[in-house]
Amino acid sequence: AQVSQGTALYDNIKSFTGTDEIDADKKYENVSKHKIPAQLIMLSNRPPAFIENNDRRFFVCRWHLDIEAPEARQQYFTSYRAWLESGGYEAIAGHLANREIRSDLYQAAPMTPEKIQALAFQSDPVVEDIQEFLETHAASGLFTTDNFNDIWRKHSVKSTQRKHKMAEAGLLSYGRTLIEGKQPTVWYRNTDTV
Repeated sequence: AQVSQGTALYDNIKSFTGTDEIDADKKYENVSKHKIPAQLIMLSNRPPAFIENNDRRFFVCRWHLDIEAPEARQQYFTSYRAWLESGGYEAIAGHLANREIRSDLYQAAPMTPEKIQALAFQSDPVVEDIQEFLETHAASGLFTTDNFNDIWRKHSVKSTQRKHKMAEAGLLSYGRTLIEGKQPTVWYRNTDTV
């Protein structure tokens, strides 16, 4: 399945991983709250392409066995399955039931080397287009949101998101400036001084 920012699947995953219960309207019943009894686990051959900076919902880890021979892998999984079926499931359930899980909004989001790598691979196409525009117009020093209208239309960027995209692309707000009878907010590169 294709999971990327802006897709309906991404929005559903995001909403389900942020809560323990959901309002649902079961057939022949009134709308009521239902517990979500499981956690989502997604497996992939490559780093996830939808994690946002400072995202607390996802734990990213690389699971790897240093077993090369097919017979050794078969033996490993056979013994692992035997362990699960002879009390392993109960051991895992007991561990999870007794593990203290705290919610601390002031603590940084948990990071693993794999999550750092996944975040490094992230690229916002809107931000990339803005940066490309800035490179193309290297001689220009000041910009307004109107300079990027083609980009906003191409990616259907809402007006409330524009200042955030410009900031991610390396622009700083100078403030409102009178230009041809209007007072738009003027932006400049974070490497420039105004």
